Amino acid sequence: MADSRGNPKKNKPYGKAIFWGTISAIAYITVFTHQDIITEYFTRGHWYAALPIAAVFFFSFVHGGFCSYLLSVLRIEPAKKKR
Repeated sequence: MADSRGNPKKNKPYGKAIFWGTISAIAYITVFTHQDIITEYFTRGHWYAALPIAAVFFFSFVHGGFCSYLLSVLRIEPAKKKR
């Protein structure tokens, strides 16, 4: 299918945005409701010191995926530079 200008129509990734948004919300809710356990593990030292770094990468990946698909659903794209 094409739009009125003849450009091919792209499907909006509603399902992916909902999926990554749900995962992101669950992750944030889990962290906020289990702060004491998470703090205990993150402050143990030794190899446990890698847990905060892993958590940051996890949250960055999940939140980034959600934002990317949300912006696609809203049709917000970066401006193209004119030559």
